[in-house]
Amino acid sequence: MRFLALPQVFLVVLIVVIASPNSFCATRTWTGAGAGGFGTDFNDGLNWTGVGAILTTDDMVINVNQSVTITMSASVEVGSINASINSSLVLGVLEINANGNTLTVNNTATFDGTNLIFASDNVTRLNVGATGGGFLFKGTASFNPAGDGACQIIGPTASPGTIEFQGDVSFGSRVTSNNAGDEAFFLFDAPVSQAVTCGQTSGELLGASIEFGGSNSPTVTITGVGASRFNTYDGDLRIKAGTTVDVTSGGLDSKLGGAGSAFSLSTGAHLILRGAMKLPGENNGAFTTYASNSANIGSTISYLGDETELTTLFDYGNLILNNGNTNTLTGTTIIAGDLTNEATLDVTASNHELQIQGSWTNNGTFIPRSGTVVFNGASNQSVLTKDTFYSIDIANNGNVVDLNDTIFIDHQVEFSTAGCLDLNGEVLVINDWDDGDFATLDSNRLIINDGTGGILVEGVDVGDNVNFPLAINSGSEVTYARVDVVNNDVAATSFKACLCNYVNFEGDCSGGTTVVENGVNITWQITSVSTDADLTFYWDTRNELTGVDRDSLRMNHHNGSDWEFMGDACSGMEWKTGIYTFTGKATSFSPFGISNATTILPIKLLFFDAFSNDGVLSFNWATAIEINNDYFTVEQSTDGENFQEIGAVKGNGTVYDVSNYQWDYVDGHSRGEVYYRLKQTDFDGKSTYSDMIIPTNNSGESWTVYPNPVDLDQDILLRSHGVSGVDIEVIVRDASGQICFQNFFESEIDSRIVTLKGFAKDSGVYFVTVVSKENTVTEQILVR
Repeated sequence: MRFLALPQVFLVVLIVVIASPNSFCATRTWTGAGAGGFGTDFNDGLNWTGVGAILTTDDMVINVNQSVTITMSASVEVGSINASINSSLVLGVLEINANGNTLTVNNTATFDGTNLIFASDNVTRLNVGATGGGFLFKGTASFNPAGDGACQIIGPTASPGTIEFQGDVSFGSRVTSNNAGDEAFFLFDAPVSQAVTCGQTSGELLGASIEFGGSNSPTVTITGVGASRFNTYDGDLRIKAGTTVDVTSGGLDSKLGGAGSAFSLSTGAHLILRGAMKLPGENNGAFTTYASNSANIGSTISYLGDETELTTLFDYGNLILNNGNTNTLTGTTIIAGDLTNEATLDVTASNHELQIQGSWTNNGTFIPRSGTVVFNGASNQSVLTKDTFYSIDIANNGNVVDLNDTIFIDHQVEFSTAGCLDLNGEVLVINDWDDGDFATLDSNRLIINDGTGGILVEGVDVGDNVNFPLAINSGSEVTYARVDVVNNDVAATSFKACLCNYVNFEGDCSGGTTVVENGVNITWQITSVSTDADLTFYWDTRNELTGVDRDSLRMNHHNGSDWEFMGDACSGMEWKTGIYTFTGKATSFSPFGISNATTILPIKLLFFDAFSNDGVLSFNWATAIEINNDYFTVEQSTDGENFQEIGAVKGNGTVYDVSNYQWDYVDGHSRGEVYYRLKQTDFDGKSTYSDMIIPTNNSGESWTVYPNPVDLDQDILLRSHGVSGVDIEVIVRDASGQICFQNFFESEIDSRIVTLKGFAKDSGVYFVTVVSKENTVTEQILVR
């Protein structure tokens, strides 16, 4: 063992003392004199054992046997404090008076009023003084008087100071305020979480006001013993933003309330009720004397305990019911946020109204009776679970209520304001049309459906008129697409309707090849066992395709293979500005559409053109789809009115892809201006015509890109307007000049059309360059 020399020992001690002057904590005991403690100064180091001023690490001990009042003359910070009184007097009081200053305790704080033989009500009292002063306990605080002893936390009647807890706190069986009206302002504001234990046998601990959270957003767990309450007297109870107050037993309460007093939850605040605590308006509820009660729309109240009656004195923010009980309404109940029910929710025999401004989630039991659930939020809302409602009211002022599961309606769907119910592929079921319907319908009160799900109406009797207030969301706008059905056949039958915002050749809502002209761009999918019904279709003019003729329309239905007419031709009737109707009789149910009476689904001609070169007329055309196409005829006219056939080309019958055609006419007409058109003839003899064209003289090599603009998933065609049979290189660049596609195409004698697939991955402007020996041609196209 090596010993340090004496000078070295002194040096080490000196270095430690200089480096950490506060690294040693001292226990300092109160020695202040004076019966009653008048004029005794907490801050005077001479009133404590030890030497010098009080340090932030000092542990302070006050243990007196007579009444003493200790007054602070300045704010001070200590390590811990332990205060108690063991007086043999009938009443001995130890009071620490903040006197407008703040005592900060960094570690533990313990206060004890002890009962001695022949003595009672020895009191340890904290007086927070006036506003701006008080006590701040950063560690654990304990108020646990023994026997008949007591602890009191008081303040002046007007403008009391604050007692703030940032750690766990325990209130024993006899912790009170001295007199009603002499309370402190209580603040619970731990950095993360804290436990508050209320063990008062008298049932109440009064605060002038009580606040949870402030600088921090803690989770405060309150545990009560028996009927213990943590009460406000005539001030506020506030739960601040982001703070959770979990009342596991016991509760919060109001002693008196008063003008200007308030119970409030801020945005993000969460009050969890696990015990017997009751809110304003509930059975013998708390806070009934607060001047105002409010829960911010972003706050949450969770019922996990004994309460079964919801309040009507304020609007809930978010409400969670998970208490295993039946929770009842006592009047119109407003939930400004989301409702989550994991228990039983009963509107009660009075059929009270339940207003929801957020989302609806019911994983428990909902008893609707004859009450109405009103969806009246200021933004879009969601119904997230399968439920049966008596009536619902879409009253959210032009916003959307989204379904995420099937819902059943016993009575009515009402639209008391303009708004939309979006089925999102789910099914809305009216359980019995005799007792149910859709109320207040117009073109601004809609049920959006697109392709799947739909509306199912049960119990439709003979003569009933069922209206399906459907609409289409095309992504950029919502358009009216209602259909009404009059049942002329079977009693107590059902009808289901859904729709999609296009018509395809396959007759369904699963994509396919779409129709692009001569009709209404809607497919109404209607199913029923009925064989006799009148159908009235409504559509917005924005859903009309090119070439539609409202003066000559027919109802079509898809028989599983093809579209066919059902009924005679008639005119569309204007119902409202921009909305037309068409009525027809159905003898079977399937997909329905509305188109011109002259054709159901026409051959879609992509283009028809001609150019002359060295006395040869070259005709080119292409179709997007062909149904029962027998042949094409090229016709010629010198006056644009009288045409004669000059050639014919065989069609492809029925194909669901692009077909390209080319035909050369050697004996071309050379005198004056000559017109040409293309006639298409079906197997059944029906014909349609293209527009007239005049050939273009073209002695050089040029190319045209078609179609332009083009959809992202669509192919483009390169058409040659010159000598065929040349090698070409095709390069596609985006707007930044980057090459997106590049390929070589070898010459073919009769090839004047080249198809490009997958040339673009995003929407935007592209440049297509065709390079041959003759020249280089660049075309700009727009990809949608």
